This record gives sequence, C-alpha cells and structure tokens, in this order.
Amino acid sequence: MRTESLTKYLAGIVLLVGLLFIPAEKCLGYIIPAEQLLGFMAKNFSKFRTLLIIQSTQQEDEKSEGGEESFMEKIWMESPDRVRSQVMDHPMGRINKPDMRYRQILMANNAQRLLQLLSQMGVNTHSVAFTRIDDIIAYRIGDKEPHRPKILVEKDKFLPLLLVYRSTEQSHLETITVQFKDYKRTEEGWYPFEITYSDGKGLKENYTIHTLQANVPIDPALFVMPKRESLPDQASEPGQGPAEEERLREIIKKFEEKYQ
Repeated sequence: MRTESLTKYLAGIVLLVGLLFIPAEKCLGYIIPAEQLLGFMAKNFSKFRTLLIIQSTQQEDEKSEGGEESFMEKIWMESPDRVRSQVMDHPMGRINKPDMRYRQILMANNAQRLLQLLSQMGVNTHSVAFTRIDDIIAYRIGDKEPHRPKILVEKDKFLPLLLVYRSTEQSHLETITVQFKDYKRTEEGWYPFEITYSDGKGLKENYTIHTLQANVPIDPALFVMPKRESLPDQASEPGQGPAEEERLREIIKKFEEKYQ
C-alpha cells in the first residue's frame, strides 16, 4: 500500500511540474468561432451610422516622381458601405486612390455581414487561432502565412488591429495591408485615430485623424457621382448630361459649405 501511495504521489508531482513548463501561449483558453468573435467586434462600432472625418494623409508612392506628399482629407461614410473622400488642400486632388473597403469593418455591421465581407476579401473565416502582434495577444481569423488574407482582433477589447485582404484587381497575388492604431473611445464607440495602409504596388499611406463626428446628417446626393468626367469633345454617359452633372455639383457644393 505504501508503494502504491508513493507512486501516486510521485506521479502527481511529475504532472504538476509538467504543467508549469507548458508555454503560456498554449494556455490562452477557448478559441471562440469566427462568427461569435466578429459579433463582439461589431459591438465596438454598432453606433456608427454615419461618420465625418478630417484627417491628415502622408503618402509615399514608389512609382511617383514626387515620392512623398501630404495633404488634408475629408471623408464621409454611411453604414454599411458608402464612402467618399475629398482632398481639401490640393488643387489636383488624389492621383492614386486607395481601396477603402477596409473602412466598412469600422462601421455599424452585424457578424453575418462581416463574415460575408471578409470572405469576399479572401479571408478564410473557417480558420481561427491565437497570435501576437506588437506584443498584444489577438485572435487571428484567416491563414497564418504573412501575406495571406486575415484579420487580427485584440483578445480583450475585440478591436481590429490588422487586416490583410485581396485587391479588387484581377491579380489575386496582390494584397492590401491595413494596420489600426491609437484607438480612442468616443461616446458612440471605439475608433482608430491612426491607420497605416499599403498595397502591393508601392503605395503607402499614413492617416492621422484630427476630428471625428459620428451620426451627422449626410445628404445621399453626396455619394452620387458622375461615372466619369467627360471632356468637351466627348459624349457624356447615359443619364449624366451636362445639366444633370451641374445639378449634382451644386448639391454637393452646398452640402459641403453647410458642414464645413
């Protein structure tokens, strides 16, 4: 009997010592399904129906002769997927326009829509695991490889930290990487006041938000833009004659003056 008791005692000690040496990352706990995780994340932005943002943009373009540019930019957004941007202090406006689909995850949404959006971006929503980014423990939805589409969500507050997704262009080899930093709490929820954007073609942009207004009225006509600007010797698109284009410009101009 003594031998049997001693054997059990020693086995218990060995088990305890073994548990002490298991790496911490192996004991992070239960990994929740992607849909439930995205539901928690969506709650951080559930009150953002519309947004009006003033930001400074630092742009680096490897293909551009100028190399670096900086300008102020105004952005209007309406849930779930309407967005428009306008350069405020540059007469030529934007030459290179970023893919702004990533901003949809920072607006009022539900888990099902976010699953659909991420799937369209190429994210494997069936793969969920723990990871780290900048020494922060996060959930990873998507594949582990660095350049594969994925979203990293902070473990404690369920805030998105990194999004890697496929470009809308035909080449599936190109991915866009967006990093969200400097989250600040507003009355309506959390929002990243610093965002870094880069694509696979040498364009990198850093955004710093100066003002953010949530749930301000936005005229729907602001998002109705002509399909293209016609040159004097070119025909306009059907339904977008000179009179219609001028009317839309006047509506947008009055609205911008009202909310500047």
